[in-house]
Amino acid sequence: MTQGLEKRLEVLRIAIEDLRGELNRTIAQHQGNLNNLETYDISERLDELVAEYLRLTERLNGAYERGYYVKLKPNPTNKEAAR
Repeated sequence: MTQGLEKRLEVLRIAIEDLRGELNRTIAQHQGNLNNLETYDISERLDELVAEYLRLTERLNGAYERGYYVKLKPNPTNKEAAR
C-alpha cells in the first residue's frame, strides 16, 4: 500500500508542476490579468490536485483517519465577472 501511495504522490507532484507551468503561461498570455475563465479553470484544477496530494501525504504519514479529508474552500472570486 505504501508503495502505491508513494507512486501516486509522485504522479501528483508531476501533474501539479505541469499545471503550475500552464497557469504561468496562461497568466502571461493574458498580460498578467488573472480575471479570466481560463485562469480560474486551471486554478481550480490545481487546487484539486493539491488537496489530493495533501490527503495522500497525511495517509502515508499515518495521520489518516477514516472519514477525514482535506477540503479547500471555493475560490471567492466572481467567475461571472470574467465572462
